[in-house]
Amino acid sequence: MGKKTVKSKAVEHTRAAEAYDEKRARLQTDQIHHSFVRITETLEQYQMRLQSQQVRQNAIRTAETPEQRQSRLQEDQIRHRVDRTAETPILKLQNKWVVQCIRLETESFV
Repeated sequence: MGKKTVKSKAVEHTRAAEAYDEKRARLQTDQIHHSFVRITETLEQYQMRLQSQQVRQNAIRTAETPEQRQSRLQEDQIRHRVDRTAETPILKLQNKWVVQCIRLETESFV
């Protein structure tokens, strides 16, 4: 006789929490790996990655409709405002420093 077992809600909740924690750990590992790859890339690799991103973005943008473009610009504007309001004073200084470093680096190769 085939008996059907019923899982308790506590067991389901525990398994869901474990799955969430596993997913979170995997995402953190991916993020660390991604950061490490970015840190260790050479200037040539960095420039190639940026160029590749620009080509991809340009291809997407040329294919978008005026409505899609307007929507994208509005989303970008909102995202930028949210990011700016979430910045702490220390993060603002750090961002300015990063921008200055990138400018100096770019100017030295031009």
